[in-house]
Amino acid sequence: MLEALILERLEPLLHDWIDRNMPPLAERPMREEIRGLVEAARDEPVLANDPDGKIRT
Repeated sequence: MLEALILERLEPLLHDWIDRNMPPLAERPMREEIRGLVEAARDEPVLANDPDGKIRT
């Protein structure tokens, strides 16, 4: 009974905290991951198709 009451009161507070704080917490790791992927893509050779359909670097 007491646990249910505490959860009932706490849930809206937790949802509010998550809504306010999760975007900034997730943004930096996502930016770092994207930056790493972009840098890795820049280091890869570019593939192009020959007129005869063969892939070359």
